[in-house]
Amino acid sequence: MSKFHLQHLTADDIRSILRSLESAMADHESWITQWHRTLICGLPVDDDAYLVRDSHRHCGFGQWYYRQDHSGLLDHPNFITIDKVHERMHDQVRRIARKARTGAPITDGEYLAFMKEEQKLFHEMLVLKESFHEMLGMFDCLTGAFSRQAMFPILFQEHARVDRTGEPCSIAIVDLDHFKRVNDTYGHQVGDHVLRVTAEYFSSNLRPYDWLCRYGGEEFLICLPSTPVETAHAILDRFRIGLSGTPVTWEDRLLIHITASIGLTTMAADLSVKEIVCRADEALYAAKNAGRNRVTIWVDAEKQQLRKQRPTFSRNKTQSPPHKEAEPLP
Repeated sequence: MSKFHLQHLTADDIRSILRSLESAMADHESWITQWHRTLICGLPVDDDAYLVRDSHRHCGFGQWYYRQDHSGLLDHPNFITIDKVHERMHDQVRRIARKARTGAPITDGEYLAFMKEEQKLFHEMLVLKESFHEMLGMFDCLTGAFSRQAMFPILFQEHARVDRTGEPCSIAIVDLDHFKRVNDTYGHQVGDHVLRVTAEYFSSNLRPYDWLCRYGGEEFLICLPSTPVETAHAILDRFRIGLSGTPVTWEDRLLIHITASIGLTTMAADLSVKEIVCRADEALYAAKNAGRNRVTIWVDAEKQQLRKQRPTFSRNKTQSPPHKEAEPLP
């Protein structure tokens, strides 16, 4: 994923890339059809289309290719390969077009050389298209966050980075408080809207190298690379307060203010990814049991026995604002 800058792509970016790629592929198909008509039917040879030295830049596909500027596309290996294959195909077309223009016979070898490059080009286009379709499947279709399918590869990648560099990394699971009440009161359409608002809030506040994943239901997983757990606590508590102040409206009416419980842990190199996620989950349950609407850091059970006066797993440093329940529609 990191090779293709998936972290810097959104689901909307990928959909936009796919739409433009499919349009460019259709342009190329039309160009190829016209080229075969020129050869078979003896139509006049278009200089700009077939004979100029940089004809690969003038065809519809070439114009699309050279105006792309998104790093997620420019750095894709198949996109890079397409440049040379497309140019070589036009070189073969130019050789044939010169003969067609003068009426000289075109050899079987010349035509096969052209078809070989054309088939390579079409293959690279298909692989590029399928790659972005696969990337699109890594996003949750409702919220635009990364999907659960993408979550574990992301965590394995970050776990390997922690093991390799020794840099800290923090993992948090976010659960929306009393979400079932939202669905029961307003219906699932509004519940889906609440999830989208939540994902948009986190996405707009996270750093470019952070990860937001839909863990399941009303739960999200946040991965904060290069972030010690104490720093992550401050970041997430700021998010928690900001989220609680984000009004959710539906059809221009204020419905609810969202609050969330957050369980936080550090990514330890000597633990498996599954164990790390379990710790974040345990901290989340502790946050909910302690009253919800708070960030709780995982604490080892043995150490917790020495802190009987404290709530289980709790290290809350800031006072939570009052929880706001759903307000009935007018």
